[in-house]
Amino acid sequence: MPSPTNPRINGNRHAFSSVELSINGRRYKGVKEISYDDSLEGERVRGSSPVGLGVTQGDYDANGSITLYREEFDQLTQDIGDGYGEVEFEITVTYAARGAPTITDRLPANRLKKVENSHSQGAEALEIKLELMVIGVIERNGRRLVRRDQ
Repeated sequence: MPSPTNPRINGNRHAFSSVELSINGRRYKGVKEISYDDSLEGERVRGSSPVGLGVTQGDYDANGSITLYREEFDQLTQDIGDGYGEVEFEITVTYAARGAPTITDRLPANRLKKVENSHSQGAEALEIKLELMVIGVIERNGRRLVRRDQ
């Protein structure tokens, strides 16, 4: 049952077809997969007691990957330019489905860490997998895992 603060119209939820990917403001339609994660690894602080005294804030880390079709990969490398693995860029992922709230995630600073071409015989379109080094703090609909990026 939908909550009064988040009603659903006709039961619509976000699906992959509701995802829009933009890199440096340009929208890319030929996206097969987008994946990103972040973590905050704190450490338990112990003294001479078996009970922990507290925890450290820890280190923030973020990673991501995108699988593009060949044509979109070629457009991306043309947009970024030669040395495309050395250039920082912003990624915006928007989830917009009819009857569902629009959600926007932002990966503010990224670089390409690995580019993988792996093709085989068959009718499928050629794909290029991009492994990202996510440098900035990921924002999920305006919220971040950590409050500051110092």
